[in-house]
Amino acid sequence: MNKENLDEIIQDELLRTLSFFEPMTLEFIYLDLDDSFLENYPNIHIQNLSDNLKVLEEKKLIKTQLKDEQKYWIKIYQKG
Repeated sequence: MNKENLDEIIQDELLRTLSFFEPMTLEFIYLDLDDSFLENYPNIHIQNLSDNLKVLEEKKLIKTQLKDEQKYWIKIYQKG
């Protein structure tokens, strides 16, 4: 599997995991990932998640919030 396909898969899983209502830290995102996803992709690291969160942010699908010097991510509701 090439890196682009893996990144797409990670981004899809991140979008399934993130909430519209509750901002999540990177650690909570990792803990909330689907077990079968983690079993199918055992080589996924926090850095993979972090890199793909940046991509989703650039696509304006999520946003970052800073609270108590800790980063949180939340999904953005897409109108139309």
